[in-house]
Amino acid sequence: MSINAVMWALKQDRLSPLDQLALIKLADISQPHAPIKCTYGRIAGMCGVSQNTAFNSVKRLQAAGKLTKSRRARGVTISLCAPVSSAPEPRVREVAR
Repeated sequence: MSINAVMWALKQDRLSPLDQLALIKLADISQPHAPIKCTYGRIAGMCGVSQNTAFNSVKRLQAAGKLTKSRRARGVTISLCAPVSSAPEPRVREVAR
């Protein structure tokens, strides 16, 4: 998970609630400097919608300039248009009780 990508997705406005949810879920499974390889079925499952609805949501996000996509043999490769931060993600330390 990339915290920076999730924070970027949360700050995006002028999106429908479903498109915002899809963007946040995609940001949640993203890795820094790597595209997301998934299927519309996986996106649909994460958002609790049909594959058709997930396809349309990704299409709207692409039209809004929030992501780019390319087809693969099985699924789709998605790259978020989030600004890439060179700073390392903060580490969380566990506190012993």
